[in-house]
Amino acid sequence: MELTKNLQQLQAEIQAQLPEDAKEKMNKAVVDLANSDIVDNSLKVGKKVPNFSLPNAVGKIVELNSLLAESPVVISFYQNNMGLKPRLLRRNIFGARLKSPLQK
Repeated sequence: MELTKNLQQLQAEIQAQLPEDAKEKMNKAVVDLANSDIVDNSLKVGKKVPNFSLPNAVGKIVELNSLLAESPVVISFYQNNMGLKPRLLRRNIFGARLKSPLQK
C-alpha cells in the first residue's frame, strides 16, 4: 500500500536524523506500550465505537454521532508536529476527492 510505503520512508528519514538518546527513549516507549494492557482494552475489529466529543481543527466541539448522521467518519490521531502523516493519510484514503469539513 502506498501509505505504508510513504510512512515507512518518512520514519526512516526521521530515525536517521535523531540522536541516539532520543532513539533509545522512543524504543523504550514502544516496548513499554507493547508490555501494557492497551491492546486488551482497545476496541476490536467490528466493534462499535462509543459516542464521544472532541474539538475539531478550529476548536469547535464536535460529536461523533452528529458527524455520522451526515456522512462516514475517518478518525486519525497524530502529533501536531507530524503534519505529513495526516496529508498522506488523506491522500491515500480519499485521493483528490477529499474535502475538509472546514470547507463546507
